Amino acid sequence: MKKLLLAIAVITAVSFTSNAQDKKFAVKVNPLSLGFATVNVQLEKTISSSSSIQLGTAVSSLKVLGTKYNFFQLTPEFRKYFGEDNAMKGWYVGPYLRLLSGKYDSGFNVDVKYTTFGGGAVIGYEKASSKGFVFDVFAGPNYGATSFKGSASINGESASGRGTGNGFGLRVGLAIGFAK
Repeated sequence: MKKLLLAIAVITAVSFTSNAQDKKFAVKVNPLSLGFATVNVQLEKTISSSSSIQLGTAVSSLKVLGTKYNFFQLTPEFRKYFGEDNAMKGWYVGPYLRLLSGKYDSGFNVDVKYTTFGGGAVIGYEKASSKGFVFDVFAGPNYGATSFKGSASINGESASGRGTGNGFGLRVGLAIGFAK
């Protein structure tokens, strides 16, 4: 992981020049999510000289100690850029919504489906090189409300239930990609 972060830092430092052109559209991935068997792709589109919209998607399918985890996530986001003349350059604030739907199934006949709806805001910094390489780093608080439905079958006995859960969290990310 340290080698990956060092490589990203070197590529970023080498590829940026002071005459970076204005970018209108970017496709980015979060390389850190790959460590959690998750593919996370973000599409960002400029909508004015100082703002953009972004749609993030993530999908995961993972098996750990006999338990299968699957989820799909959508994260629409609005970004307002500060301190520079053009969107997709410099510091920004980004309020967002998030919808996550998933399931986990253990080897012990436990099956749980869940849906989380929430949102939050991030503060971030994005930079694009003249050749189109994009580097985006962000962090901020979020809140989510989760509903779940589950069932279990143990020794011929069955049980099912529903519930909810609410809570605060932290969204932190790093995205790299290309812009045009």
